[in-house]
Amino acid sequence: MWRHVLVCIAGVYFIVAPWWTGTAAQRTPTVVSVLVGLALAGVFGLMVARRETDRAGLWFGVVAGLWFVLHPFLGHFEIPSYWGYVAPALVVIALSLWSLMRITQVSER
Repeated sequence: MWRHVLVCIAGVYFIVAPWWTGTAAQRTPTVVSVLVGLALAGVFGLMVARRETDRAGLWFGVVAGLWFVLHPFLGHFEIPSYWGYVAPALVVIALSLWSLMRITQVSER
């Protein structure tokens, strides 16, 4: 469950990341970051609140993480801003995949 909490926190981070990284002046990347961050925080926040793990939610974490890895390279960011998205996105992907592996192991027993 702690992995879900960290991904939820990462979702909140992605909501404020445009202002944190100095990219808030670019409207489209800012809106996308806020919306995907809200969805990520919401999905994982619900899993934490319900104390349940949902495969679809975990796969959403993987896809959202991949989006945030690609997001900076779509031509809207300067090089120092990349890591403000890529590093937390890699953490989201790793934690989501780790949780997916854990529930797969439990269901196979």
